[in-house]
Parts: sequence; C-alpha cells; structure tokens
Amino acid sequence: PAAQDISAAKLAHPDGIEGSVIGYDPEASMRIVTIDRGAKDGVKRDDGVVTGAGVAGRIIEVSPLSSKILLVTDATSKLPAVVQRGRWWAIAVGTSTRVKLHYVSQDAKIRVGDRVVTGEGRSFHAGVLIGRIKQIEPVSAGALDQTPIVQPAADLSAPSHVVVLSPKI
Repeated sequence: PAAQDISAAKLAHPDGIEGSVIGYDPEASMRIVTIDRGAKDGVKRDDGVVTGAGVAGRIIEVSPLSSKILLVTDATSKLPAVVQRGRWWAIAVGTSTRVKLHYVSQDAKIRVGDRVVTGEGRSFHAGVLIGRIKQIEPVSAGALDQTPIVQPAADLSAPSHVVVLSPKI
C-alpha cells in the first residue's frame, strides 16, 4: 500500500520531492516525523507535505540531509481550510488524532462526509484534500460558529513515504 500511496502522490504532484519517514517523536508529545530529505534536496521550511491520500503536514525544520514535518493532526498545526460543498472557510487545527475546523459559521449547512480541502496559504495551494467531516460538535449557547471534526484522508498513525510539495510559484 505504501508504494501505491506514494505513486498517487507523485502523479498528483510530479514536481514534488519524494521522501521516506526515518524518525518519530519518541515521547509522541508532538505529532512530528523526520524524513530523509533536506536542504540539499531543495526542501524548505513551510513546504507542504502530502501522501497519496491527502495532506500530511508542513515542513517546520530543515537540515542539509533531513527535515521535520509537523503533522496536520498536531495541536500546534493550523491550516486554512475550505468545506468543499458550499465553500465555507475555516482554520484546520490538529487534535492529536484528528482535525477540528474553527470559525465555521453556525449558518453553514455542513454534513458528515463533506470533503475538506486546503485553502490558499503559504504551504499549500487551494484544493488539496485534508479529509472528510466525521462529526459535528453541538453548538454551545451563544456560539457564532460550529466545530466540525475531520478525519484526515492520510493515515498519519505511522506514515512511511511522503511527497514534499515544490515551492509555490
């Protein structure tokens, strides 16, 4: 499956830099993985990272021979996001296992199963799949927005191969 996953990512992003995951945070306090590609390969801080299934995260640290990826599920990860059906904008924030969408208007008619993609930002062009809405937390009294929970499309429990997206032009 990893070979199929990476070939799908390379097909979707032919200019991307292919990399293998070579390390994980031993305490799992942060959702960070290390890959075997770095500055010598053209990897830069804030480059977006995908698997064949969708968004994995973004580069947060680069050395000559390796780079660290902050996974989209990390609590410090924030990405512009769009619920595709209806074009509702949000900020995707990690929850350690999934992603929560913040700032979705309570008037937005979102549904479980809706696709969530990246909005235009510094790490991604618009339209890269983040995942699908798994559940919608009840709106609290007086709240102006609702909080959908997104199941990432990419399996981030133990990623093995990724593609670093070439710098946005």
